[in-house]
Amino acid sequence: MGMIVGTPSYMAPEQCTGGAIDARTDLYACGVLMYELLTGVRPFTSATDDPVEVVTMHIRRPPPTLADAGGEFGPELEQIVARALAKRPADRFETATAFSAALDVLRARLISGPIALPTAAPPAPPVLPPVVPSIPELAPPIAAAEPVAQAAPLPAPRPTPSDQPIAWIPLDRRQLKITGIVLGALLVLVVVAIAASSKRSTIEPPVATGSSLVAPTPAGDDIDLGADPAGELLARAQELADAGNPGQALDLLIKGRVNFPTNAPMAYLAGKLYFARLYWNDGLAAFRTAIRLDPAYQSDAELIKTVLRGFITTPSYNGDLASFLRNDIGVLAEGFLEDTAKNHPVPGIRARAAAELKRYR
Repeated sequence: MGMIVGTPSYMAPEQCTGGAIDARTDLYACGVLMYELLTGVRPFTSATDDPVEVVTMHIRRPPPTLADAGGEFGPELEQIVARALAKRPADRFETATAFSAALDVLRARLISGPIALPTAAPPAPPVLPPVVPSIPELAPPIAAAEPVAQAAPLPAPRPTPSDQPIAWIPLDRRQLKITGIVLGALLVLVVVAIAASSKRSTIEPPVATGSSLVAPTPAGDDIDLGADPAGELLARAQELADAGNPGQALDLLIKGRVNFPTNAPMAYLAGKLYFARLYWNDGLAAFRTAIRLDPAYQSDAELIKTVLRGFITTPSYNGDLASFLRNDIGVLAEGFLEDTAKNHPVPGIRARAAAELKRYR
């Protein structure tokens, strides 16, 4: 079974759905990075830090423009970033070289387009022959050698265009920032071009079922995705977890949640499996999503006990787990902490629970 591997904030849509990937997948990540460098924010983020929500945005939500993040960078740069973030690989730059060439043209225009302006040289003053005053003739002239006509001085040469002084207009702060980022992006693309020269492995693409995409299931596991594909995937993930295969169950849920992002039970089960593997932050994000989609999970005893077990068994105090119990669960978590502080057989755990209770009062 191929697994989806990558950092959610920078994953291309085809990578998120387990489709075939190539160099254009890396160029999408470069587009995300360039957007982040220019605006200071990533194009897709989740309020709950849920990676599955971010992945779903990459697949389904149109990419924002630089102007959406408050940037004013001109139409040329907007077009370059938009092409890099295109959903379909065919709509992106074909190669890192093509991406780099587009940035190079923009960089050259920013640096040497309207920046160097020649100043008009003043015209040279006309050169007039010297004026010789006339002398009145007093007597017949004495024969003498013919005077040699004095040649008029040559006019001063006019400056050629190459001799004209150049008035350099300094780049403003915005142009300097864009130019620097474009140069940085060019460097990144050089690295991508080198990496893309090696062969890339492919991941089995998702299977089309009706109007939705259903991620592939583990090898050898055939599921009849009938009237309730979300329920079937959830049931199969639970079977895998009960059979001692939490990794396969979690991988199936990750793919399933991409296609069914509003399914609260999938987020809930994913949170439990993350906690079983000690992935606290991912588990908390999944639990927060489950609660947001279905507030009934806020009072779910199994969810509370799952987080509490993590909190009392970590080697040191974990503020994220404590904050979730105190702020996301609230008074219901207090009862579980009281029971732990009184009845847990390990003195150190009783002490930690008792100390945490003081934060509730």
